Amino acid sequence: MTSKYRGMLAAADVFTVDDAAALVESLRIDSDVLGPFGIHA
Repeated sequence: MTSKYRGMLAAADVFTVDDAAALVESLRIDSDVLGPFGIHA
């Protein structure tokens, strides 16, 4: 992914991993997969 957009988007190679991690974390929370110590409020 980063090689495709390296010349087009500024800092695509720097923020791609962080953005993907935030997306996975958001999907995990939205799906109520909170882990072994998660509290459903």
